[in-house]
Amino acid sequence: MGRGEFGSDLLAGISIFVSAVLGEYLAGALVVLMLSGGEALEAYAVRCASSVLRALSNRMPAVAHRNTASGLEEIGLDEVAVGDVLTVLPHESCPIDGTVVEGHGVMDES
Repeated sequence: MGRGEFGSDLLAGISIFVSAVLGEYLAGALVVLMLSGGEALEAYAVRCASSVLRALSNRMPAVAHRNTASGLEEIGLDEVAVGDVLTVLPHESCPIDGTVVEGHGVMDES
């Protein structure tokens, strides 16, 4: 819990207590409603962000195609070494950063 969250929770608690002592039940109910509504919106935002990040991580490739003397070899990303020449096939996501040494194409960098 961050410092600002503690302060706003404390302020809301004091507001609810004071409104109950003064008999202003509507004001206290509004503070409770705002507090719970804010927490619900925060939970919704976290769920949305998590699903977007999960979808983005599912787009990441797990393999790369290394050029060897005998042709293309499918390897895991942890096996890629500096100096390897890789082939990125059409409609494939680029597995690593690098420099184009041959050919051309269009890359979606988003």
